[in-house]
Amino acid sequence: MIRRPAAAGMLDRQPNEPNRREILISLPKEGRRVEDEVTERRRGEIVRIVDAMPTARHGGLVKAPHAFSEAGDDPLAQRHGEQDVYW
Repeated sequence: MIRRPAAAGMLDRQPNEPNRREILISLPKEGRRVEDEVTERRRGEIVRIVDAMPTARHGGLVKAPHAFSEAGDDPLAQRHGEQDVYW
């Protein structure tokens, strides 16, 4: 699954010395650049779609992912102050 991105220089693979059955994956400069570009495009599309929605419906955008995460017992991706931030 990761052979093609690795061959394209999008990620680096290194054996995990304490456990040789595991592979550590990291993003080199080119991989980080592509990730940033894709993230920026995705955010732009999200903004475009949300802007097209009636403001009164925006609240559902926050509630639905929160309920989905709780139902799946998913941990928070990170905490940002008092606000939950999900992947």
